[in-house]
Amino acid sequence: MPLRSLALRVFCLLGLSVWMGGFTFYSAVVIPVLHESLGSLDTGFVTQEVTDYLNYIGVGVVLVWWAAAWVERGEGPARVRAVRLLFLAATTLILLGLIALHRVMDGRLETGSLRGFYPLHRAYLIASTVQWIVNLALMTALLVPSRLPEKGS
Repeated sequence: MPLRSLALRVFCLLGLSVWMGGFTFYSAVVIPVLHESLGSLDTGFVTQEVTDYLNYIGVGVVLVWWAAAWVERGEGPARVRAVRLLFLAATTLILLGLIALHRVMDGRLETGSLRGFYPLHRAYLIASTVQWIVNLALMTALLVPSRLPEKGS
């Protein structure tokens, strides 16, 4: 494997680890503590800012992944590259949807009215969870060797 591909893969894994790790830790640990300490509305304002940063990190990570896909476009088995591209396209589309949905939810929070907020929030949580699973699959697909053994070997 060329050094540039190895370096890009390391950056891909590190980036995805930071993004997924941040999301997982915030969701599993920070949000419950905030709810106990601040209540729902104040937790929403903190989460509003944190998710902006998580989305910024996500944009940077998917850009690195797309760069790696471009650099490795002719390397390895076509079916492995196709699976990686499928997962990468899925996480990119989900991220764009989450960013758009986040702006709508921000508007609801800024007006002080939570009317219609919770169905949007539920959709955001579901999409984020699906994205987390897709990212796990993407990470796994990156770890598939560039050269698979041929059948019968």
